[in-house]
Amino acid sequence: FNQRRALGDEARKRRNWGKARGYYRRAQQEGCDDARVQNALGETFYGEGNMTQALRAFQQAARLDSTMPVPFTNIGRIYLRFGRFSEAIAAMTRAVELQQDDGGLRALLAEAYRGAGKVDEAIEEYQRALQLAPHVAEYYYNLGFIFEQSQQMHQAESLYEAALARQPHLPQGLFSLATLRLDQRRYSEAEVLLERLVQVQPNHAKAYFNLANAQMHLGKETGAIQSYRRFLSLHVEDGALHRVAERNLEQLLKSAQD
Repeated sequence: FNQRRALGDEARKRRNWGKARGYYRRAQQEGCDDARVQNALGETFYGEGNMTQALRAFQQAARLDSTMPVPFTNIGRIYLRFGRFSEAIAAMTRAVELQQDDGGLRALLAEAYRGAGKVDEAIEEYQRALQLAPHVAEYYYNLGFIFEQSQQMHQAESLYEAALARQPHLPQGLFSLATLRLDQRRYSEAEVLLERLVQVQPNHAKAYFNLANAQMHLGKETGAIQSYRRFLSLHVEDGALHRVAERNLEQLLKSAQD
């Protein structure tokens, strides 16, 4: 039994889902129905994208051992993916009860609350996640994004800055803070952030659009022309932005000729 399970774990690490599943099924046949094996079976289905079978396996694992947090976490992940937020909250709450010192579980519970529109609960869980894992930049960013959606811009700004202090090239952090800087008319700072972003993600179309906007306000016409051209070359589906870029580029080119 243990040998079959170990072989299955090795195959799963190599993402050889079918082979891993074969080992796990033989382990079940040779031993008892084990929650760890049932959960591992679920992870092979999850790796293949078969969420229905994965969910069934994780639920069976949770029934076999209701004190093991991993199956409940996996159930919560699937419900989050399906947008079934109430069920995700229930599963993640159980996982957190079983493993209260895991910041990642708190963050997943926060996302479930956010999806359900329970903003205060989402904020509270992200704050707890940060107490447990203060080094994780994404938690600062996600909490900042919740504050921004709630129009609490000062808190959002501070959290975006905290995220970038821990991970200076976090793409979503760079973009969101740059957008706030544009709204604040702090164009030089926005330009710096957006230039960093396009180095990390050279095909980030909206970054080029916003960069061109900052450069226009700074009087950097050559840079703005280049940024608008780069934006237009990426064939963004947003027609409104495309029309604004074409109009501004035409004006910049005309001004350069004059």
